[in-house]
Amino acid sequence: MASEYLFYKQDSSYITATKALQIARKIKFTGGEAAAFTSLGNVFDQQGNYPKALENYFESVKIFEKEGPLRNLAVVYCNIGVVYTGLRDYKNALDYYLKGKIGLEKAKDSSRLMLSLINLGDLYLRLNKPDSALIFTQSGKQVAENQNDIANKYISINNLGDIYTQKNELQKALSYYWQSLSFFSKNNFNEGVCESSLGLAKVYKKLIKKDSALYYATLSLQAAKQANISKEIYNADEFFSEYFVAIHNSDSAFFYKDQMMSEKDSLFSQEQLRAQKEVEFEEKIRQIDKEKEEADAVEKRNEKRQMVGIGIVIPTLFCVYLFFRRRIKHQKVITYIGLISLVIMFEFIALLLHSVLEPLTNHSPVFMLFILVIVAFFLVPLHHRLEHWVKSKLENAAIIKPEPETVADEAENTENNQQLF
Repeated sequence: MASEYLFYKQDSSYITATKALQIARKIKFTGGEAAAFTSLGNVFDQQGNYPKALENYFESVKIFEKEGPLRNLAVVYCNIGVVYTGLRDYKNALDYYLKGKIGLEKAKDSSRLMLSLINLGDLYLRLNKPDSALIFTQSGKQVAENQNDIANKYISINNLGDIYTQKNELQKALSYYWQSLSFFSKNNFNEGVCESSLGLAKVYKKLIKKDSALYYATLSLQAAKQANISKEIYNADEFFSEYFVAIHNSDSAFFYKDQMMSEKDSLFSQEQLRAQKEVEFEEKIRQIDKEKEEADAVEKRNEKRQMVGIGIVIPTLFCVYLFFRRRIKHQKVITYIGLISLVIMFEFIALLLHSVLEPLTNHSPVFMLFILVIVAFFLVPLHHRLEHWVKSKLENAAIIKPEPETVADEAENTENNQQLF
């Protein structure tokens, strides 16, 4: 309901989205909470309250980043791109549009990907890259036609009018604007009426058709005021101000300039900008914390893998040794292997205890040392007992032979034995 009210009754859209948020929190439905934040962001974007729009969108991002689905997160990224486009911060707009496009491609959501393509086309036009804008807009229009999405098809057609206006192909631009205006008027889509009418006014101004230019500019301003769309009111006032300056009508130019500055103050006031920067700063801090948490999680996973590896290697080495124990001939080898095995085992135990003690002692060296000394008090005697036990077992299990004698010694022993006989 909030989405349906968005372009017609923004007050009703706000009330409905707020009610949805309250219900979602009451029943602890985080997905519904994120969707409600998104709807609230949409309302504030339409009203030109960009800081509040960003605030609500970022709340959605927090939830969708943890729980998904990916397509919903990608849509919010695209919405954030729309806000930055309205703020004329095209760098941030492009970053979020591309993040949204990548997410929608991964989610294989062609219907929402269409919106991303259309938005990218609009952005590239604002960046004075009409050829790139044309590619993305035509791609979005094609997807809309394949999906039988009539509304977005005509949004693409309106944007094609903007593109051909910038390319100075005015007859093509007029054709696209008339198509889109006809659809938007029939379906009471006020924002679309604003954009198509103002597009026609700009083309007729270039064609030096004053009456037609004024007619469509007036139509755009009326639709914007009827729907209370601040950014469209600002755009229409800006056109009128420039138009009357060009024909040297200073009184009308001053009037619309004053109206435009009033709307600009509401859209880009110092208070609005300050609030926007605060919201952006908080989001950047959250992203930094998120990246740190992810890096810590990767580090902990690596530590666990290493500990598991050590835990596997120790008994494996011991089993290998037992398998070859009968081939060992020297007493010293048995002693050294037994000692090394026990040292590795006890060092592994100390390593495990260290990871447990750190959080318990809050990383206090004094407490950690005290506890480790107590542990060592019990481990050292146990170490010696186990060493003696393992050593004796290995000695009994192994076939220990005396060191081989030289040929001369062996001959001398043989001779002595013969003399005895």
